[in-house]
Amino acid sequence: MYAVIVCPKCRSHSQIIEQAGAKTTRCQRCGSTLKVRRLRLLYESDTLSKAVEARTCIQMKLDGEDEPDKADKSQATLSADRRKPPKKKGPEKIVLDTVRSEGGTVDIYELERRLADHGIEGEQFEKVLAILLERGELYSPEKGRIRAV
Repeated sequence: MYAVIVCPKCRSHSQIIEQAGAKTTRCQRCGSTLKVRRLRLLYESDTLSKAVEARTCIQMKLDGEDEPDKADKSQATLSADRRKPPKKKGPEKIVLDTVRSEGGTVDIYELERRLADHGIEGEQFEKVLAILLERGELYSPEKGRIRAV
């Protein structure tokens, strides 16, 4: 069973959720964690295509546009389904990806050199490394080496 909801936090984004299974979902626009059982279900359907149609109409109302007519449905779906451009990776994610791409273990000086290509240098490198070590996502098995968990 599919349902259409509007995020109660940002109130500017409708999305389709599957009712069975998940206890929480995340707003695709603002990133808020939402408890599924507390959400107001604006539309319910057994088929995904009907839920997509309903979501399109609801999103157009949220955006202040008129409802699409049947002949212009594909164009309406494109205009109503605007999305934010993908977010750039944060420095922590870049560091973790770099360590993992090296097989999970890397020399700290080699890591610093590689991250300089991504604009993470000096004090920022030390700060990000300290955060990841404190969180336990990285550790130092021996002096001068970093390993991903």
